[in-house]
Amino acid sequence: MRRLPGHGHNYRLTVAVAGEVDPSTGFVVDLGELDRLVSQRVLEPLDHSHLNESVPEFAAGKAIPSSENLALWVRSRLQENLPKGCRLVGIRVAEDDDLAAEWRADPA
Repeated sequence: MRRLPGHGHNYRLTVAVAGEVDPSTGFVVDLGELDRLVSQRVLEPLDHSHLNESVPEFAAGKAIPSSENLALWVRSRLQENLPKGCRLVGIRVAEDDDLAAEWRADPA
């Protein structure tokens, strides 16, 4: 098996959403539904992958898979797929405790 050059990361992803709190549940969004969405749209395509090989947006000649670009990629994967009444307001991709990139939505 051929191994591509590179190095691995164990990123920590934080997703922030906003919206009206449902008085019957006390939540803006069903957290199980949000977790499934993040797993399907973000984690499954990235987990144990060489980002330049498995994510078309990071292929040779395209975007570099920096934490900043990963945050924007995550935003693109989630923003239009969130449950009704819920909006994406922040993404944080952390490589460790001291190194992270964030995207925040413009205030509404």
